[in-house]
Formats: sequence, structure tokens, C-alpha cells
Amino acid sequence: MIFTDKSTGWIVYTMEIIVLQSRTNGVNGLVAVAIDNEKGSHRAFKWAIDNLLTKNATVILIHVKIEEPSLSLPPSNFTQRGGVKTKPEAQDTTFFMPYCVFCLHKDIQYRCVLLEDADVSKALIEYASRTGIEHLVLGSSTRANLLERFKVFDIPGTVSKMAPNFCTVYVINKGKIQSMRSASRPAPNISPLQVNQTTIELYQSNTTEMEEETHGSEGPRHADARTNDQSTILQVLDALQKLQGSVTQLEQTVATRIEAVGDRLEKVEDKVGILHQQAKD
Repeated sequence: MIFTDKSTGWIVYTMEIIVLQSRTNGVNGLVAVAIDNEKGSHRAFKWAIDNLLTKNATVILIHVKIEEPSLSLPPSNFTQRGGVKTKPEAQDTTFFMPYCVFCLHKDIQYRCVLLEDADVSKALIEYASRTGIEHLVLGSSTRANLLERFKVFDIPGTVSKMAPNFCTVYVINKGKIQSMRSASRPAPNISPLQVNQTTIELYQSNTTEMEEETHGSEGPRHADARTNDQSTILQVLDALQKLQGSVTQLEQTVATRIEAVGDRLEKVEDKVGILHQQAKD
């Protein structure tokens, strides 16, 4: 599927066309969690699973990959310009794996979204605005709180202030709500986001002029592919189950050997006692 979005100039990479589902089985509305490698993100994700979602509900996992500023280069004959990607890198897709496995254990459907932007707050706010996200969950780590005191950055605070007014923003710290900004109006009736199968998208901020120069009048491209498929996740789960079985078997073997050693020690002690008694006699 190819479409042109001249309003933002974003490059969109998604896996497949899926059926629209605008409500979850937990809270009303689309639920999204911003994730990264920090513990605060993991806790926020678990909080969302426990408090906003129920079995067979859908969660949108959003990761913002920091876009490195590109150097100005003289014009060349290359047709593919720096920063414009046609598919996500392998490490980008595997980043979501632990979250996907956890969702499968909880019978939660998921959609993985990869955003590329130099400004994390801006990427989250724009995505929530365009897709009708009604519940956005972010983690707040101790390190982030320390940096906020020195006004280095405050991603949760910025998102809370600037997110669309139909989106309730939850900032989670150590598994509890640190702050919450409630929505002041209902979300759009029809969300452009389609969320009932596993997908991954790549959004690249860019200008319409650059896209027209690179791709002509075609505009931004929307390519379909499949990553993080169900079979891969099931293989991981199967491997984990086999590993758990091996560990259990090893524990039983060790316990049996320890018991056998204990029996031998008792026999040795008995013999020593007999010899000691004979020596006295």
C-alpha cells in the first residue's frame, strides 16, 4: 500500500493492512506505552498491562529512536539520501521482543511502532495526535528526575503539557502514578490507527520538498512487510519452556546426588562410631 502524506512529510514503514479496532477491552480507547531500555519504562509497561488492559486487549508499544543530525553534503548522484530508510534494522525489531513475549503470556495483543526523530517528545506528541491515542503511558526514572532539576530535559512533562487534549497521559514512577493529565474532550470517532495484529512502523520526519526531490511526485512511501511474526515469538516461548524443563531436571538430579552423598556420610559416620567403640573395648 502506498500513500502520500504531504501535511507532515513523514516516511511511513508498516508491515501489513489490518482491520480497524478503535476500542480495547479494558479502558475505553487506544492505549499506548512509550518504551526504552530504562527500568522506568519496563515498570510503566507492566503498570499499563495491570491497570489499563485486560485479556485480548491491544497495546501499542512505541519506541523513539534518536535521529542523529546529518551533516550538510554537496549534491551527488546518489538516489538514496542519508536518513531515509526503506526498512527497519534488525536491532530495531528485536528491541520489542521482551515486551511482545510478556504480552503473549498475558494474552494481550500488541502493535510495535518505531519512530525516528531527533526530538523524543515531539515524536510521541505528533504520533498520538495523528493516530487518536487516548491513553499514553510513560515511565519516569530516578535519573530522569535528577536531570529535570537541572532543566536538561523533561520528556514526560513535555508530553503531558503538549499531548492532544483527547489523550490522558500517565507518568509512572516505581510502579505508581507520579502524575496524570486527564483528557478534556473525546477522541476522534475514527482513528487512522489499525491495531489488531502485530506490526512495526517506521516514521521518519522530513519535509515535503525533500521527498519530492528524492522520490519525485510520488511522495512519502508506505511499504508493507512482516516482522516479529507470531512463529518467531512462539519459538522463543518454546525454547524458554524447554530451558525451564532442563533446569527443573537438573535441580532434581542435584537433589538426588546430594541425598546420596548424605546417605554415604551417614554410613561413614556409623563405621567411624563402630571403630571408635572397638578401640575403647
